[in-house]
Amino acid sequence: MGTITKNTKPKNDKKIRFGILCNGLSFKAWQVKVIEKLLESDETELCLLIINSQIPEKKAFLKKIVYWLEKNFIYKFYTKYFYKPHSTKEIDLSQKFENIPKMKCSVIMHGKFSEYFSDEDVAFIKNNELDFMMRFGFNIIRGEILNASKYGIWSFHHDDEEKYRGGPAGLWEIYNNDPINGVILQRLTDKLDSGIILKKGWFETIKHSYQANTDSILYNCSSWPLQICVDIKNGVSDYIAFSPSSSKAKIYTYPSNIQMLKFISKILVNKIKFHYNELFRTEHWNIGITKTPLNKIIKSGISEKEIKWLPAQKSQYFRADSFAYIYDNKINIFFESFNYKTRKGSISKMTFSDITGFSDEKLILEKPYHLSYPYIFENNDELFCIPESFENNQADLYKIDKSTGHLQFYKTLLENTDAVDSTIVKHDDIWWLFCTKKSNEPNVNLYLYYSANFDGPYISHPANPVKSDIRSARPAGIPFVNDNILYRPAQDSSRTYGGKITLNKITKLNTFEFKEETVGYVFPINKSKYNLGIHTVCGLGEYTIFDAKKHTFVSAAFIYHLGRKVKKLCRINK
Repeated sequence: MGTITKNTKPKNDKKIRFGILCNGLSFKAWQVKVIEKLLESDETELCLLIINSQIPEKKAFLKKIVYWLEKNFIYKFYTKYFYKPHSTKEIDLSQKFENIPKMKCSVIMHGKFSEYFSDEDVAFIKNNELDFMMRFGFNIIRGEILNASKYGIWSFHHDDEEKYRGGPAGLWEIYNNDPINGVILQRLTDKLDSGIILKKGWFETIKHSYQANTDSILYNCSSWPLQICVDIKNGVSDYIAFSPSSSKAKIYTYPSNIQMLKFISKILVNKIKFHYNELFRTEHWNIGITKTPLNKIIKSGISEKEIKWLPAQKSQYFRADSFAYIYDNKINIFFESFNYKTRKGSISKMTFSDITGFSDEKLILEKPYHLSYPYIFENNDELFCIPESFENNQADLYKIDKSTGHLQFYKTLLENTDAVDSTIVKHDDIWWLFCTKKSNEPNVNLYLYYSANFDGPYISHPANPVKSDIRSARPAGIPFVNDNILYRPAQDSSRTYGGKITLNKITKLNTFEFKEETVGYVFPINKSKYNLGIHTVCGLGEYTIFDAKKHTFVSAAFIYHLGRKVKKLCRINK
């Protein structure tokens, strides 16, 4: 049962002491981002650098030739001369770490890859009383060193361990046309590929660019170690001692020459498709209403025969993000009206009844910046709306005049926050605000805020972002309660933006923890002309209002995207 409770576990007031296992004082850009977040926090303290003193032997000339002529030659050549992700660039941190204690270790090799630390080095590390060590160097670490800090050694694996063991990270997802790329942060154990999962997320596989996919999966988990430290401080980190992963997934290695030729071909084909779709297959959304309650739709889906679509607009506009309320026996539908020419949305309204049908469209809110997702909720018989306004870097609350639909500014709820799709719900006497952020993968990372009052002040949840999952993070409509369990609709954009809606059962919701699990889906309408996506659903008694998409050519969108591409080419060629 989803419940809201206050944390009763004692908070740890001591700083979290950590060390870094590394091969020197130069780090990859994504590792620097992880380190900087830890250093900037008042909750953590870097106490020791454990440096690998063993310098790899330089290959003799003949060995170099053999190395390059192996079956992975094309992969090695491609990654050396054409593969240049920003996230893997080396950055020297010697000045930043000038006053940090350092120790050099020579590991003892068992087999080809397993590395053991000497008893003396392990004893020295234990004497530093570290809470955890971050692994940014060495190889496969085994032995007593794994127990030399309170919470062990933490290490990233930038793939879903249940599907891809080994590596290279982010390559095989593109090769296998996998729409999502998993990432885990694990606590290492003595068994290979059997760590304790501390945090896991799923990101879109960027199939047209290996470099962009690498940057995405390496950068977008940089806050995870700090988030676990926050959980430790708040006494909600029991998962650190959970059972290790038992994955039996296939172990991947460097692609062969034949596989690499296929991979490069896939990248080129995907790149052509990506640019073609941007120019010629624009997403065009519209809103439908059906006299079918949401619970029935969840079980049986949406029937095209029962849908009434909002009247068609001019080709340079689309309608999306529908929310509604009933007044004077009419359904008042609020939605985003987007203009392809201005690249800006505004909030409009139409009314509907079974007798009179749809009214004319009425503009009810327009700003110099983009508006969308006019989320509607009720408090003490009064209606409020919180339209998305990320371009204004804040989330504003408006009061609704039920009879006219007029929106009157009420209060700013979030300042200096580029919130996307803000969704407010009251549950067990606490108001919760869900959103994503435009600046941090808006389809992937879910943020949570809470307040004792509907109009704030709203406090950022300590575990933010509380979830990283392109399949079920971004809000997609009004949460609802069934048998005292709170359910939250969310977008699944893993295959395409707004590909379907997931229904998530919230299993833990308090001011320190958030967990949910997907229990159902709302799929696009197969036999409809808008059959390629659905990303907002609003249950309103016996009615359900939703949006859906198709692809079409829009001249204004073509001109916009072509201009962007030309400008980018000009910058590259300068």
